[in-house]
Amino acid sequence: MKINIKEKISVSFKNWKSKSIWSKLSDVLFWGFILAILLPQTRLIVLSGVQRVIAMPPSVNETSTLPVIEPAAYDWPLTRLDGTQLNFNDYKGKVIFINFWATWCPPCVAEFPSIQELYSKYKDSDVVFIMVSNEKLGTIESFIEKYGYDFPVYYTQYQAPALLQSSSIPATFIIDKAGKIHVDERRAKRWHTETTTQLLDQLLKN
Repeated sequence: MKINIKEKISVSFKNWKSKSIWSKLSDVLFWGFILAILLPQTRLIVLSGVQRVIAMPPSVNETSTLPVIEPAAYDWPLTRLDGTQLNFNDYKGKVIFINFWATWCPPCVAEFPSIQELYSKYKDSDVVFIMVSNEKLGTIESFIEKYGYDFPVYYTQYQAPALLQSSSIPATFIIDKAGKIHVDERRAKRWHTETTTQLLDQLLKN
């Protein structure tokens, strides 16, 4: 005996009604989550939120095997959002926190709140924060203004130093005054953590 589509829907609905309230709630949340991922208006918010929840503190490289940016490699033109022309070479000899990101990247967006917290803690210190995107200036400005971030944002059309190049984003590096890379992370992390603050404090002292 064949069951038409209307009867199938009716049977499915009766089965769903017989479920417990918690089972029904679980179904609603699941399908709501799926719908939010499919909709362009909510996809970035939902995926970045998930990434933020699962993000872990960064790992610190062993001091005996630290890669070093050679002095000549610091020649890298950068432009601030206000149009100010700078060069990475201007920050040679400083402790540097550098992050490569994009507005469309959920993991990038996920770690921004913790980067903002870290920046707020160290903005009056000698730690240099460099947030780099190669998107259009208007796109970057709109995003930063929308979320109210005030960390230093740069854009560039030039290739980064070899040791800072990455095929994926976010990519974040913490570099000491001698050009040694102590942190090299290629995924979303929680940056305002004891791991990061202890490292930055130590690098500032050295």
